[in-house]
Amino acid sequence: QFPTQWFNVPSLLKLWLDEVLTYGWAFGVEQGALVGKKMGIVTTTDGVKESYVKDSHYGFTVEEFLLPVIATIKYIDANYIGFVALNNAYGPTEQEVSEAVKQYVELLKK
Repeated sequence: QFPTQWFNVPSLLKLWLDEVLTYGWAFGVEQGALVGKKMGIVTTTDGVKESYVKDSHYGFTVEEFLLPVIATIKYIDANYIGFVALNNAYGPTEQEVSEAVKQYVELLKK
């Protein structure tokens, strides 16, 4: 779980990924520690949902902004189960929060 900041993971999460997902532990010579583990992504954005479509100001979907994280999960041979995004995190409607919670619960059931 992390906020999407400047269309990327926060800097401290990037540092954690760099320092923890190391050769010989997360991947490499022997089977990595995270092989087959279920991993999903839960993120927030401050943009509204309509901002994350191809022909919007941003020009990309939330999932496209998450591709480096998805690629990392797949690289370490974990089992990527999907993502949930709560858009408009600074002022979501009750319906937006409710929908994100439903999606989160479904993700956890996978």
